[in-house]
Amino acid sequence: MILLFLPFSYTWWHYSTGITDLLRVLGNVIWFLYNFFSIPLLLSTFLNPWRRLGEGRGQGLRGLFESALVNGIVRIVGILVRAVVIAFGTVTLALSVAASIFVFLLWLILPFIPIALLLYGLTLLLL
Repeated sequence: MILLFLPFSYTWWHYSTGITDLLRVLGNVIWFLYNFFSIPLLLSTFLNPWRRLGEGRGQGLRGLFESALVNGIVRIVGILVRAVVIAFGTVTLALSVAASIFVFLLWLILPFIPIALLLYGLTLLLL
């Protein structure tokens, strides 16, 4: 007798608790990727030198040019590394949002797939 109620209880769980749990999991994945790549922090420190490396002021005109050159190179390296991480993080975040939408839509139609396959198989048997 309990097996008769199994499809109804599964359908109830699938469209109530299952959807809320799925949305929470997908939101956690997006939140993790957003914080993992920390795009706002990288944008706010975009022009800073790489790993705060740099050279202090040198003695005389030659030392001034040497320190300006080293600081410029370190700053350019910082910009390049941050630009690559920002680009990769943005692409990864966009792909995860697209995949989350796909998974959510798949979750909505998932209970109907076995029924459709069963009906398709029965039509193939009857032809």
